[in-house]
Amino acid sequence: MKIQHRCKIKDLIITPDHKFRYNEDLMKFDGKDVFVSIESYKQHRSNAQNRALHLYFNILAEELNAHGLDMKSFLKVEISWNGLMIKELLWKPLQKIQLGEKSTTKLKTDDLNKIYDVLNKVISERSGGNIQVAFPCVEELFKEDF
Repeated sequence: MKIQHRCKIKDLIITPDHKFRYNEDLMKFDGKDVFVSIESYKQHRSNAQNRALHLYFNILAEELNAHGLDMKSFLKVEISWNGLMIKELLWKPLQKIQLGEKSTTKLKTDDLNKIYDVLNKVISERSGGNIQVAFPCVEELFKEDF
């Protein structure tokens, strides 16, 4: 069994955010040998901030749509692609449509091939056949410095 708790450490004293739950969990291990691991924790946005962010996305989308500014008309600025943009704007939406999966970490080998084949075909068609990027092989991974 594994337990996790967010705590603060000050003057070598561990203070859990939820003391009652922390103590209950520790009692489950009383008298047993355990492995203790500590890692730093970054504060994520609050639930309210998360809701506000997604509300902003929806309101902005409604405004853009109301003014007839679809994505193609809006994104006419010259923005160079980067790997993250390819992943978030091309690969993941295609993956979601084709496989119903949001996370790339949950893809199987065959899934990668399916998404790659479709994306490669679309890129080739949209570029007039000028862009066809082969999926990297193992040897290429050792050459590249990411």
